[in-house]
Amino acid sequence: LSTGERLDNPRHLRRHAEHLARLQQRLARQCKGSNRRAVTKDRIARLHARIADCRREHLHRLTTRLIRDNQTICLEDLNTRGMSASARGTRSCPGRRVRQKAGLNRSLLDAAFGEFVRQLAYKAEWYGRTLVQVGRFYPSSKTCSGCGAEHDRDENAARNIEREGLRLLEHP
Repeated sequence: LSTGERLDNPRHLRRHAEHLARLQQRLARQCKGSNRRAVTKDRIARLHARIADCRREHLHRLTTRLIRDNQTICLEDLNTRGMSASARGTRSCPGRRVRQKAGLNRSLLDAAFGEFVRQLAYKAEWYGRTLVQVGRFYPSSKTCSGCGAEHDRDENAARNIEREGLRLLEHP
C-alpha cells in the first residue's frame, strides 16, 4: 500500500499442494470407471473447492477492510492474462525456463488479482467509495516518488499509482 503496509499472499494452493498431488497420483493409478476412482475424484473436487473457499474468504476480508478504511482506492490495471501466459514457445523457437514460469503462473493465478479487483469494484459501489484504475502502461515502478530517497520498489509504485489515480480523478 502507499502507506508502506505490506499485504501478504497466503498461498492457499501451495499449502494444500502435497495433499492434492497425493490424491491426483492415486487417481492416476486407479482403474477408469471404478467406484474408488469416483470417490477419489470427489475428494479432489472437494479439496479444490476448499482451496477456492479459503482464497475467496481471504479476499473478502481484505477488500472489506480496504474499502472501509479508505475513501478513494487507486490500483493498477494489471494484465493478468498476459502475465500468466505460457513460456512454452513453439517447436521452431522453444521457450526458456518453462518450469520456473509455470510456477510463477501458478502463484499469480493463486493470488486471484481479477477476483480482488472485482470485489473491490462492487464493494466500492456499495459503500459509496471511489475506485480508480491507473492504466497498465503508466511507469509506476520506474518513476521515483521522492527524488533522491531510497525506498522499496513496491512502495514507490504504490505511491505513484496513488498520485496518478488522484490526478485521474481530478482531471479525467
